[in-house]
Amino acid sequence: MNIRTVDYKKDKDHIYRIWNEVGWINPESFKYLDDWIKKSSGLVHEINGQAECLVTSLRGDFKFQDNLLSFSCISGVTTSLIARKKNIAGKTTAKKIVEEALAGSAICGLGMFEQGFYNQFGFGTGTYESLIHFSPATLKIDVPFRVPERLAKEDYKDIHWSRKNRLRKHGSCTLPEVFTKFEASFSKKRFGLGYRDKNGKLTHHVWLDGYGSENGPIDIVWMAYQNYDQFLELLSLIKSLGDQILLIKMLEPPGIYIQDFLNYPFYNRMLSKNSKYMNQNKAMAYWQIRILDIFQCIEVTSIPIKEFSFNLKLFDPITNFLTNDSPWKGISGNYIITIGKKSSCEHGINKKLETLESTVNAFTRLWLGILPASSLQLSEKLICNKNLILKLDKAFTYLPKPHTDWDF
Repeated sequence: MNIRTVDYKKDKDHIYRIWNEVGWINPESFKYLDDWIKKSSGLVHEINGQAECLVTSLRGDFKFQDNLLSFSCISGVTTSLIARKKNIAGKTTAKKIVEEALAGSAICGLGMFEQGFYNQFGFGTGTYESLIHFSPATLKIDVPFRVPERLAKEDYKDIHWSRKNRLRKHGSCTLPEVFTKFEASFSKKRFGLGYRDKNGKLTHHVWLDGYGSENGPIDIVWMAYQNYDQFLELLSLIKSLGDQILLIKMLEPPGIYIQDFLNYPFYNRMLSKNSKYMNQNKAMAYWQIRILDIFQCIEVTSIPIKEFSFNLKLFDPITNFLTNDSPWKGISGNYIITIGKKSSCEHGINKKLETLESTVNAFTRLWLGILPASSLQLSEKLICNKNLILKLDKAFTYLPKPHTDWDF
């Protein structure tokens, strides 16, 4: 198994070929990959001396309640057409996760191409995200808005600052500037509209995809704002596009129902049914996440309930991909978990306590507030008695649903 760190000069052309083969990027946009490769942490798998699989990661932070945890994002797993079905992507991904754990990341996330593959490495499926399609003219909002500033890929530093300083909720993450630069650059149809404060800081903006499209649809790739007054100004700005643009597509911001701001949403859905401009709301869970450091994760957990403790017998499936000499072995083991205003985790077993048996996948989803224990026991390996299920359900219902608010 020849897995090694990316060598930019040696691997650049091979990486271009991989990304072109899998349809992620065309030759016109190869130049935008350069920064990505140089500033990401990457591993390649060689076949006949050439890179045929690339796995990259970027490090940022993840908001759990009011705390920021160190976060690793597996930002790309690309395998050439000659390297499929040989477990190359799996082994390279597993080694990358080991590196991220050793670097101190508390949790790791990724966007999945399909549910199931990354479960092998301990990842659990995230929250449903709502993708809403609506006519901007139907927004029932009457808030004054100023003339916005046009934003282009050259403004990526200001755009990134705005994203990093946005209003954040439970489950939100940030990633490095190179990620914003890449997302802003590789398509000529992407552009932004936004507002600055008196000091010139870009306080709130929308980044759009669909430049030059006469009637749309236009996608809102992301939206960033520091408070709800700014959110409403952006919404009014979006409404103003309705004279010409017939459809906007966007992910609902955390804690917001866009449907609440629409006139006659069901009428307009039926009126536009089966058309290019159909008004509709779709939901899908497309990101996955897993705990890398259970001690960090539990210690930042604060739940306003009467404290209780239990044994956790944890199984980490990534061990099936790790070699005997791997410096990190996953997080399988026996733990004593205490949940309350001041939660804690320690190695061991207390025979007087109830026991929860779980995979990392299921426990991550429980801890983050994605699904309750009573639901997870139906679809995941999560086993305990009814009394402990009730305690876990009651405890983790205090958490809002997590939303990363940053696609990766």
